[in-house]
Amino acid sequence: MISYLGEQLHLQRAKTSDVQTGMANTKRTVESLQSHNDALEAEKKASKITASRQDKKILALGEHIKEQEVALLDLKKSNNHLQQKQWMADKKHKNECIEMCELLGARSCFIGPEKVK
Repeated sequence: MISYLGEQLHLQRAKTSDVQTGMANTKRTVESLQSHNDALEAEKKASKITASRQDKKILALGEHIKEQEVALLDLKKSNNHLQQKQWMADKKHKNECIEMCELLGARSCFIGPEKVK
């Protein structure tokens, strides 16, 4: 009976040792997974901060584009106005030249590359 109990005690100690080894392995696995999870959480937080910054940059660039579009429209209007003024000035100058030629009694005058008759 004592030898039987000794064997049982030895078996129980072996099982206890196996369970303790398994628990230690599980604890290391849990610690490793927790560490990996913490790293992923930190990466997620950093990604959110980066995304937020990028969103702000996108909004700022969108506003800048709108401002540039308004400026471009203003420049186009200004350019059209200046071209119209220049066309009117050229037309006035041409009419003045024609009038001077008529006053001088010339049969033909050259105005730039054109010949006025």
